[in-house]
Amino acid sequence: MPKKRAKRRTKGIKRKHKTKGSWKYSVILGGVAVATALALLFSPKKDVKPIVPSTPVVRRVQAPKAPIPKVEIPRRLEDHGKVEFTTGDSQPHHFYVVGQKHEDPIKDQFSDNALIVQGEVYQILKYLREREDTHLLVREGYHFDKDYFDETNRARGMFVFPSEIEMTAKDVASDIQRVKRSRGITLWGSDILALKYEDVILQGAEASHLLFLGLNEDLSRVQDLGKYMEGERFRAKFSRARSAANYEGSFRVAEREFGRGRVLNRNMGLVIGNTHLDDITEFVKNRRITVPPGSFELNGKRYDIPAVDKEFNPQDHGYDVTVIVPNSFEQSFDLKSFRVR
Repeated sequence: MPKKRAKRRTKGIKRKHKTKGSWKYSVILGGVAVATALALLFSPKKDVKPIVPSTPVVRRVQAPKAPIPKVEIPRRLEDHGKVEFTTGDSQPHHFYVVGQKHEDPIKDQFSDNALIVQGEVYQILKYLREREDTHLLVREGYHFDKDYFDETNRARGMFVFPSEIEMTAKDVASDIQRVKRSRGITLWGSDILALKYEDVILQGAEASHLLFLGLNEDLSRVQDLGKYMEGERFRAKFSRARSAANYEGSFRVAEREFGRGRVLNRNMGLVIGNTHLDDITEFVKNRRITVPPGSFELNGKRYDIPAVDKEFNPQDHGYDVTVIVPNSFEQSFDLKSFRVR
């Protein structure tokens, strides 16, 4: 009977061989790991540079572009104007006289720096509104009040500035120039402030300004030099009479508007041409208003100035007076640098 062939155990042998070798290797690797750990634990410390740098690396991520608000709130009065004269700050009310430059009444055009002066006038008046609680403005001569702007010019497409948009002095000057070119209407810094803010009241204090414009127009047509010089001398007297009318009339406007409840205090700002500042300062210092009489005839028209000589001290009525001049009064300015929008 033939013998049974023994089964081959190759697979088992290989498994036995593999198992036999793996535990040896495990023992060796484990011993190396333990030895390394002990060596690191008990070995003396050495100065080794860290792999991670001590200063963290900052990733520069470009932030999304956001519109930058245009804010130009003057923090100091000196940023846009300087005080030429003041009686102090001892009275309950304050009368601010702000000098300005405007267009030539005969040529109907601005001088070299009149526009930027108007921009600074706007900033000065905004400062007085925000820091000195001054909401009543008196404009030299006849005035376009807020109702006129809102009802008439808005219908024509005239802009009305949103109060949340702040403007620099150059922005104001650029807008004045743009409106003059497109609409033929001359705005002043005081006009723009009254248009922007509902709590600003704009008024006028004299009616003789219209007569003065008529005089200027008549003088511009005079051919005789002697007659022209006579008219110029009379115009200087007329200018002083207008200084007195605006100065004294402003106090009547303040009392009237306060009595009507349109303003909460009697603080006010008179915006007037720089040629009137010396007269007003003299009136305040002398506590007296004086105007010499005068008369002039031209082209069948007669112009008369009544004499004025009376005591008037604003402090007796509870007002201090401060005269402010824009910084750019004596600076030349290139109108071509404006970007008309």
